Amino acid sequence: MIIETIREFAEHRKLRKNVREGFQAAGYYPVELSSRTLMGEWQECHRWCCEHIGEDHYSWTGGTFWFETEQAAMMFALRWS
Repeated sequence: MIIETIREFAEHRKLRKNVREGFQAAGYYPVELSSRTLMGEWQECHRWCCEHIGEDHYSWTGGTFWFETEQAAMMFALRWS
């Protein structure tokens, strides 16, 4: 049982790393949020992105938001960091 959990955790980490590398390779700009911001305002961050960036022009992996343009990443960082 513990072995299964360790394997699942390792696979999850590997998948997260691959996704992260994929965004970087595609030229997306990352902005990492603090856990404090994520806990209280995660939904609000997404709402803001949809309104100001467009829902098809950003994505996220955990606490990292990924943007197609450096300008969008900067606007987000100024608002939420």
